[in-house]
Amino acid sequence: MFTLYTARKTGGFAPHAILEEAGATYTLENVDLQAGEHLTSAFRALNPLAQVPVLIRPDGALMTESAAMVIWLADTFPQCGLAPRQQDPARADYLHWMTFMAVNLYGAGLRVYHANVYPSAVKAHPGLRDLARQEIDSYLSIIERRLSETPFLAGEQPSAADIYLLMLASWHPAQAELQPQCPRISAVCTQIRQRPAVKHINEWHKLW
Repeated sequence: MFTLYTARKTGGFAPHAILEEAGATYTLENVDLQAGEHLTSAFRALNPLAQVPVLIRPDGALMTESAAMVIWLADTFPQCGLAPRQQDPARADYLHWMTFMAVNLYGAGLRVYHANVYPSAVKAHPGLRDLARQEIDSYLSIIERRLSETPFLAGEQPSAADIYLLMLASWHPAQAELQPQCPRISAVCTQIRQRPAVKHINEWHKLW
């Protein structure tokens, strides 16, 4: 059995979605961030960075970093069809866009919503949040161009990368601006939202 430590409106959405898509047996542990449960010594023993999500695998080993979880889970449950196989030319695009989003888009989102984590940077650069918002739009425009070439990030078929994109796009600080600015991203997100597993877990996550 898997155990996923997560919280609403965090990076736990995407690995949770893959677990649900796979029909895996798992338990969900809600970490109360407002109460500071992620700062306790017990939780820091799971992740010294005091961040969710944390995934405990059936063998007892644990994983952090949502993108790593998504890639590993999609490979572990190939019946989901959410990750191109190693011999598939689409595999390179899949890994590229997963990494691009994890490094760039996710990081900029953290600087918008959790700039307090970088107090020295905020003091030195009072416009840190505004700059991060500009970065988000810049990264989304790159993804939008990609989706002008292919219906989904990894090619002709939806993948776990599109689920990851849905999660990150749902964090956009100005949702009303997203559809007119990025109609292709919005269209992909609309399709992914309709997947039964994604709809089901959103009853808990409430991203939209």
